[in-house]
Amino acid sequence: MEIKKLKRRKFRHLTDEEFENPLIALVELCCSETSLDYTAEDTHRFIRATACRNSGFNGQDYGEMFFLYERFLKHIELLYVLMVRYPDWKTARESPLYRTEVVGLCREIYDEDMYKGTLVKFNKLTIDEFWDLRRFMEVFFTFKTLAEWQTTLDEMIRLVFSDESFSEYYDNAYQIFEYLDKLSEAMFLAYLIRGKSYMLSHCAERFGIKKKKLVDA
Repeated sequence: MEIKKLKRRKFRHLTDEEFENPLIALVELCCSETSLDYTAEDTHRFIRATACRNSGFNGQDYGEMFFLYERFLKHIELLYVLMVRYPDWKTARESPLYRTEVVGLCREIYDEDMYKGTLVKFNKLTIDEFWDLRRFMEVFFTFKTLAEWQTTLDEMIRLVFSDESFSEYYDNAYQIFEYLDKLSEAMFLAYLIRGKSYMLSHCAERFGIKKKKLVDA
């Protein structure tokens, strides 16, 4: 597979460090910032805010929505860089780094090094996307290009500050919401597939992970 040369100027929400090494952003998100449950709640709050009049919002509420808008853009840019830089995104059925359990349609991974020690339940990604995250990456950027996703998020945040609904302008609004829901799961699964091994080898102490776990892993 030919590796594309990425143009730095297209990734305005990634720091220079994150652009050069996108795995560090995954570790930051999953080991230091938040859990998948919290991220999913934030996603639903943002989606609701684009679909109705936010008459009860105050300045703090709007500030939080702008923060989520920027985080969506960062994760979308990050997903694109990860897709281009690393060809293999298959989830290990058995791994010394985390515990995976699959019973029917229920898929769970437990990782004690995630934010507050997290049991991650994957409900939005399909079975095929769960076992090979690259399938989701490719579908995500076939549905919309990187530039189109950036434009769409710009429009969504504009409508948070207006009395209009996002669905009035986008017939495929429901599909967009579904993709954003899946995006949250994709970030955490990407960390498990590639980010955790990087963290244990290169920056465990930076994220408060005891050095002993480098040996255990």
